[in-house]
Amino acid sequence: MKYKIDEIINVTVSSIVPYGVFVNADYGYTGLIHISEITGGYIRNISKYFRIGNIVEAKIIAIDEDAGTYEPPVYIGCETPLLV
Repeated sequence: MKYKIDEIINVTVSSIVPYGVFVNADYGYTGLIHISEITGGYIRNISKYFRIGNIVEAKIIAIDEDAGTYEPPVYIGCETPLLV
């Protein structure tokens, strides 16, 4: 396992969807930062805050080792809100 739960890592935004941002991390891992984990308030348009290619800090909150994929998906959330 290359990452550990609660580890803070840098990730790159790869896709923006209405419910959050998908991110890429090292070693081929991908994850989702859900919109509810981005800020303590309501975000109407997430693309106003993120662009594809942005690098942000995120915290590993879970790793699904039983996913049966090449690399287990990493569920990524923010330790503290990214935006105030």
